[in-house]
Amino acid sequence: MRKRLRIVRWTTVLTAVVFVFALGWYGIPARGQMAGVTLYISGDTNIQEMFDKDLLPLFERETSVKTKMVFLEHGQGGEAIVAKIIAAKRTGQKTDVDLYETQPT
Repeated sequence: MRKRLRIVRWTTVLTAVVFVFALGWYGIPARGQMAGVTLYISGDTNIQEMFDKDLLPLFERETSVKTKMVFLEHGQGGEAIVAKIIAAKRTGQKTDVDLYETQPT
């Protein structure tokens, strides 16, 4: 139980760091501007709950950036999202995927 809690904590920290870095890389608009980001997140339902109830509301409140989360349970469509990102990159197209986070293996 303790090991699982530690993994969840590190996953949370890593995800938050990646999320902030990705938004910093692409630029966060000034407070009050309408902007949005789409997150694709894979994991257990406790990860979904953490994002829904804690991380995303806090992020939206602090930055005024609206978030849309697409949650994929373990093994439920992750390969299709990666294929979508690769195909868009190869053809020079954009996707609705701003950030894709998976659980570390």
